[in-house]
Amino acid sequence: MKNITLETIIPSNYTNCEFHRSFFKQHIGKHFKFNTQFMERMSEYKGKKTYWDAIIERERFYHERKSGVKYPIKSQFAYNQYMRDFFTDNPWKTMQECITCWNTKKYKFPIRNMKEAI
Repeated sequence: MKNITLETIIPSNYTNCEFHRSFFKQHIGKHFKFNTQFMERMSEYKGKKTYWDAIIERERFYHERKSGVKYPIKSQFAYNQYMRDFFTDNPWKTMQECITCWNTKKYKFPIRNMKEAI
C-alpha cells in the first residue's frame, strides 16, 4: 500500500485513511478533503480504476461545488439537509434559530417526512 502511484489500480481493500488523505493532498493540493461523493466513488472504483482516475473525478466534484452545484444529502444526514434548506429559505435567521426549529420539528415528524416539515 505504501508504494502507490497515479497509475496504481485502487485496491479492493481501499479505505479513506490518513495515508490516502496525505496522498491526495500531495497530488491535489491542501484543499483536498474527503466528501460523501468522493468516498462513494472510491468504493465504485475499487479494483477497477486508477488513483489518477480518482483524482480527475475528485477535481470534477470540487469545481462543481465551487460553481454552486449542490449534491443531495443522504437521508442519514437529515440534520444537514434541514440546515441547508432552512438557510436557503431563511437566510436572515441565525444558527440558534435553525437549531431551535430543528429540535422542535424532529420530535413531531418522522425523519422520512422531515423535508415536508420544513
